[in-house]
Amino acid sequence: MAATSQRTEIDALIGQRVHHVLWRRKIQQRELAATLGITQSTLSRRLRGESAWFAGDLVALAETLGVSVGWLFGEEETVRPKGLEPLTFWLGVWRYLRVALLGRRRPRPRASWGSSRGGAVRTDDLGLAA
Repeated sequence: MAATSQRTEIDALIGQRVHHVLWRRKIQQRELAATLGITQSTLSRRLRGESAWFAGDLVALAETLGVSVGWLFGEEETVRPKGLEPLTFWLGVWRYLRVALLGRRRPRPRASWGSSRGGAVRTDDLGLAA
């Protein structure tokens, strides 16, 4: 009886993780079911943990969703599934777009204003800019 309970918990965990990815990517159950070659009702039962997942389905599911089979079983990965990227990914995208749109990596150095003999003189005009 304990083995059945454990299997049901694992099936439910896999279902929760798959459901989360489906929700994040706005993929409908019927679309995923068609990709896996099963009916939508069978997929729904598996997502709820009422029906067991088969090994072949898990491999196809992982490939379709862009995750590892280990992630489906609850393992944490340093590479997150598509759609769950960390903030650092989006910062890189922002930097890339900034360079692509502005054509430079860093903002141009601004001229500093200095005071020479009571008047404002731009230090870059004097050839002192770094």
